[in-house]
Formats: sequence, C-alpha cells, structure tokens
Amino acid sequence: MKKKAQFYIPLLFLLAILSSCKDEPIQPIDMLPPATNEGKNTFGCLIDGEAFIPNYVGGGAGANATYNSFSHRFAAGGSMEDKNGVLKRVGFLVFLDSGIGTYIMDDIGNEQSIYNNYDPANNCGFFDGDPENPGTVVITRLDTANYIISGVFRMDVISEHCPDKIIHITEGRFDMRY
Repeated sequence: MKKKAQFYIPLLFLLAILSSCKDEPIQPIDMLPPATNEGKNTFGCLIDGEAFIPNYVGGGAGANATYNSFSHRFAAGGSMEDKNGVLKRVGFLVFLDSGIGTYIMDDIGNEQSIYNNYDPANNCGFFDGDPENPGTVVITRLDTANYIISGVFRMDVISEHCPDKIIHITEGRFDMRY
C-alpha cells in the first residue's frame, strides 16, 4: 500500500501542476509587427484596441508606401479584411519637409489621416482626422539610398456621418520599402 501511495502522490501533484497551466490569450498589441527600421515591409496598428495587420490583396498589396523625394510627399497605408468580411483601410499622407522627426496630421497643408470601414451594416464609412486631437507620424528612418522609410503613428479619426463616433488608432508602426 505504501508503494502505491508513493506512486500516486507525485502523480497527483504533477497532474495538479499541469492542469493549473493555462495558455494566456495573446494580447492584440503582441500581434502587431515589431517596430523595426530595416525595410521589412510591415505595417500595423491597434484600432480601438484590436489588432490591424494588413492582409487584403484583392486590389493590390495589403500594405504600401510611396515617397517622392522632390515634393517630400510620403503616403502609407494598409487594408485588412476582418473575420466578418469587413474591409478596413488605415492610411496617412505627410509632407516630410524636415526628414526624420515628428509630424502632426492636422489636415492643414495636406497632412492627413484616414480610416475606411467598408461595412454595409455601418453607415459611417469614411473617417478622417479629428481636428480636436490631430494624430502624429514619427519618422525614425528615411533612407533615400536604400528606399526605406520607417516610423510610428497614432491618430483619432471621425466621420461626418457618425459625429459621435471617434475611432482611436494607436501603437501604429511601419517599416516599408518604397
């Protein structure tokens, strides 16, 4: 009897330990690509706390960026089809007249932020920058020799069709080749 107890007690202890181990849910921020400066062609952000990682290739690449070295016009964005089939797009346009640094997306002088939600059940549709809380784009790398542009962004966007709805886009990051 003593041998059985010596066998079962450690076994029960091991089972108790294993059953207490639970997989922690992945947090939305942990789903985003890391903020890098290597031209990895990554783009992502949180939209109202949910991960936005471009995946839609129906009309082209899931994420894209363009930079014109003469006008200093930089545009980046991405499209994602969510689990309900709703197509979402996040993007911005900034004139990088100072190169690396922080730019405010105040919709003045063509510095803009946008969010589109192509959800037939939602009449809000197109959102653009909130003048009360303009977003920012921080350029951390602008490499015109290797065509790499990297940085982080955040913005609040509003819709004229849904004036009470503010969408918070946070933890944005991009590391793109243009």
